[in-house]
Amino acid sequence: MTLSRGYSLRMVITLAALGCFSISVLDHLSAQTGALKVVVTFPPRSGADILTRAIVGQIGKAHGTAIAVENSSPAAGTETVAHATPDGNTLLVINNNFEVDSRFRKLSFDPLTDFEPVCKIANVQALVVVSTTSPYHSLSDLVRASQGNALAVTMAAAPASVVHLGLEALKRATRANMTFVPVLGGPTAAGATPQLQAVLDGQASVSIQTYQNSLPHLNSGKLRALAVTTRKRLEALPTVPTVAESGYDYELAFWDGVFAPAKTPKEKTSQLATWFIEALNDPEVRSRIGAEAFVPDVVCGADFAATIRKEQDQFGSVIREANIKP
Repeated sequence: MTLSRGYSLRMVITLAALGCFSISVLDHLSAQTGALKVVVTFPPRSGADILTRAIVGQIGKAHGTAIAVENSSPAAGTETVAHATPDGNTLLVINNNFEVDSRFRKLSFDPLTDFEPVCKIANVQALVVVSTTSPYHSLSDLVRASQGNALAVTMAAAPASVVHLGLEALKRATRANMTFVPVLGGPTAAGATPQLQAVLDGQASVSIQTYQNSLPHLNSGKLRALAVTTRKRLEALPTVPTVAESGYDYELAFWDGVFAPAKTPKEKTSQLATWFIEALNDPEVRSRIGAEAFVPDVVCGADFAATIRKEQDQFGSVIREANIKP
């Protein structure tokens, strides 16, 4: 996302709705690397789970390896990988709420120093959404309505989450006078996050939600998409403009990434990166994850680490400007 006054903020969230979830376990990825365990923070049959199974399934097929997939909670899964032996046989798949969490609560690990970035693997398409009962038919309508009355437009997100920071950044990019409404609760398998439900019920004016979570409610006529958060329109919603096309310098993308424990040998992470790149270039894998509204976006090794460092700086800017507290 690019903020007003020149700040830039790119964020990625996994599809299983805004929040963290733990991923899968891959066993015996290869005779060379030994049994590989991949921990991802999303529940079974969620978007991130489907993403992971599609990718590791292709890796298993390509390299003749047996793969077992299992799911864990965000806290337990992340801690497991942070304290695992750094031999290249334990991986984490997670979204960038992972980066934000450490800024607001004490953890037994540091997301920047206790993990080795392997690859960013996919982005998730997201929308600025309002209820169809609201009077707002464009992002400009919403911004105008907020002028002079901070309570006229309220924005719903889980506190201290990537979506929360994304809405605060949107507020600054549009110079809107919106009020944050904290809505607690994590994503559900059905996709109606508490934050989305708050918008549908009229308890909040606007939120940012993934395309997959929004789709059932867009189809039912209960939800209206005002803008796409990325610089490119969604193929499935060709008439919905991007925030940038609406006249505001802003971009927000949600991503899932693969991490190994810190001090994992570079040759191991390089080999794993090669496998993930190969899998994500497979047409069948791309088609399968595209159906779940994921967009493959592979950034590996040092480039992925640089992306994370840049995001950390940008998150910090938003937190300071919005005076967000734990």
